[in-house]
Amino acid sequence: MLTLEQVSSCSNLDELSSVFKESNQFFYWQKQTRDFVFTYDKMPFGSLDGYYGSDIDLVCPGAWAYRKRIWPVFSFEQAKKSEEFSYYDPDGISHQYWLSYGIKDCLLILSGTPELNSFAVFGFDEIIEDPVQISLPFILATQKMDIWLEHHDQLKSYSREFSSLSTKEKEAVILQIKKPDLSRREQANILGISENTLKARQERIAKKYGVTSFTSAVVKAVNLREFDYEVCDHPSSRDRLKA
Repeated sequence: MLTLEQVSSCSNLDELSSVFKESNQFFYWQKQTRDFVFTYDKMPFGSLDGYYGSDIDLVCPGAWAYRKRIWPVFSFEQAKKSEEFSYYDPDGISHQYWLSYGIKDCLLILSGTPELNSFAVFGFDEIIEDPVQISLPFILATQKMDIWLEHHDQLKSYSREFSSLSTKEKEAVILQIKKPDLSRREQANILGISENTLKARQERIAKKYGVTSFTSAVVKAVNLREFDYEVCDHPSSRDRLKA
């Protein structure tokens, strides 16, 4: 297994990648924006393309544990056994997917800064019994990658569409989060639509989130940190939303 000394000796990304390769350690680093995830991929060939392309990240307990950010260091096995996240994948689709690439478990390290939303995932060919106990070399590796990869020009991008909301639907959620005290009529005026149109839009949003009310959908969006709430793409309402 990778040691703290090995990671400490690395002075650039190529050296770190070589150390991981020599240790037969798969990994990827990722930063997230509102619409995309940008990835440095050293996982088995094609595995991340299938993971995102087949929407496995939408059922993976490890991915949902990351979105809730309750553990700064954790394993996918830990998330899979948790009552809070296990129900996302009752048939074990995500577990079977990673097993097909020889990966039995993954260690996830949260990192980043207020300006950088990032993390790293490390694949293992065995179940991780105690994620925190083995985490130090991987925490250091993640911190180094935060520096070396934040502005790297060869990161691969994947679309980030957890709930499949349209641009206008996202706009309605953002407005509710930024200005919760406004009435539906006032929100409709800001968005440049009728009150009835906004009502129908809010009902569609609730349906896409699998809840019965727009308020519940907004709460779910906040908990998942799905949006960058400082951005609104609607040209007619952008300036007023900043007020």
